[in-house]
Order: sequence, then C-alpha cells, then structure tokens
Amino acid sequence: MLTFIINFLLFHIFLFFSNSLHLLLYLKSNNGINDEGLSDLGSSLAQCANLQNLDIDFSHNQIDDISSFCSFLANCNTISCLALLFVNNYIQNESMLGLGTAFASLTNLANLTLDLNRNKIGVQGVQQLGYTLSECINLKNLILNIRINSIHQAKKLEIMRNYLKTKRLVILKTDL
Repeated sequence: MLTFIINFLLFHIFLFFSNSLHLLLYLKSNNGINDEGLSDLGSSLAQCANLQNLDIDFSHNQIDDISSFCSFLANCNTISCLALLFVNNYIQNESMLGLGTAFASLTNLANLTLDLNRNKIGVQGVQQLGYTLSECINLKNLILNIRINSIHQAKKLEIMRNYLKTKRLVILKTDL
C-alpha cells in the first residue's frame, strides 16, 4: 500500500512540474523504493519535456534493476546536468549497459554525477558503463563514485585510465 501511495504522489508531482527546468528529488533512506517504484518514477519523469537539471537521490533503498528507469531517462533529452545517487542498493552489472546507453542518448548532457557506492557492480559492469560514457558527445564534467563494489584495485586503475582517454572531459573526479 505504501508503494502505491508513493507512486501516486510522485505521478502527480511530475504532472504538476512537467514544465519545470529543474527537479530535485530526495528519496533516500529506506523508503522501500524497489525496481517497480523506480520504473514508475521513470515513466513519470519522461513526461517532463523541458527538464534541464535533474538531481535524484535513491540511496539506501531496495533497487537492483535500473534498466526500465534508464529507458525512460533516455527520453529526457533536454537534460544537461544530471546527478543520480544509488548508494547502498543492490545494483549489478546487468544494469550498467542500460545506464550508460541512457546517458549516451542524452545529447545535451554536459555534467554528470553518478554515485554507485556500495552496490554489487563488478568489472564487467564498470567497463560497460565506461564504454557507453565515452559516447556522451557533450560530457564535460564527470564525478563518479564506484567505491565498495565487486572490483579489485588493479582493475579500478585500468578503468580509470580508460576514463582519462575521453578527451572531451574537462573535469574528472572519481572515488574508486
């Protein structure tokens, strides 16, 4: 019942703010948001046609598959500044390709903060994310936190070198 109420409220919030340029959602700390709730939120988010700045904190919830959210996010092609915090969830490798593909489809994306600290992402997932991030043609600033996942230190350094090959980045901050 609580999930239904949250989804109902979020849907109406997005309807009200559908013409907004900036949106900040703080959905942190054990709200019980799961994959279905995240997908519903993404569906509502896709209705915000003019959205340029989006900042959402999904930390400390029960999210493990972000694929459907990513497919909706890919439709928000006016976003230029994006911050997504997924700290302490259950996200795995399979979601990284969809996440990176969504970022690559955001053709105006210039600033990205992505915090995936304390999930279940391995080397393959981070490599997929890195590959698709390299296709973000306007990305200038990237802040990435992938600390405390299933990645060994040697692989983290290799991944860091690959991010540094992206010539378009002006600012790169990582917490590996």
